[in-house]
Amino acid sequence: QSQNLCQTFDFFESKDVGLDSSSLSRMVRTVPTVLTYSIDRKLEPTIAFLKHEVGGSGEWTGWKRIVARYPQCLTHSLENVLRPNVSFLQNDV
Repeated sequence: QSQNLCQTFDFFESKDVGLDSSSLSRMVRTVPTVLTYSIDRKLEPTIAFLKHEVGGSGEWTGWKRIVARYPQCLTHSLENVLRPNVSFLQNDV
């Protein structure tokens, strides 16, 4: 269990995700269940989707800002919630 927690923290602090300690702390306080999610099956695909579809350049823009400010997005189903909502926003707004 503690090894999984360490791996999850390492994932969020890795250069691919790059959350700073205050954002990570806020995320865990807001959505502690995120620490129980599978990196391979849930977190990596969701982050990859946000990076690809939302994008953004710079340190705290685009997908990273969404994850830092609204960590609940990591709890939603990629196929049933995130993908349709992003598609709607990109095409209809």
